[in-house]
Amino acid sequence: MTYKLAIQSAFAVMLVQVVLLLINGYWNWPTIDIPMHFAGGAAMGMLGLALWNENVSTISFKNTFLNARPWIAKILFIVCFAGLIGIVWEFFEFAQDYFFGSYTQPSLQDSLGDLFCDLLGGLSIIFFTFKK
Repeated sequence: MTYKLAIQSAFAVMLVQVVLLLINGYWNWPTIDIPMHFAGGAAMGMLGLALWNENVSTISFKNTFLNARPWIAKILFIVCFAGLIGIVWEFFEFAQDYFFGSYTQPSLQDSLGDLFCDLLGGLSIIFFTFKK
């Protein structure tokens, strides 16, 4: 995974996000939120994988378990990176609701479902790119 491809995928998700906002897509198709969070999680998983491949993979862990099984550290890094960005996005949505009176987070169930889809998106990148 390269930074270029990861950033292109993130921009593609953001472009779809802007189009959906402009055409009131989230009001017309309320369930579009689920695949958008999955796609965002996948894009952030791709960015996490690029970060791992270019910067983190050379780190030597003190823990012998992670040294013996670097694929576990790689999976944890990618999923946690996608989850962290998903949490930041949920805070952004909360700030929109709080300061501008929008309605992007109707319930806690919606927010947790969004985070779950973000994690699944990040996890999907592992399944599509992992090589034995």
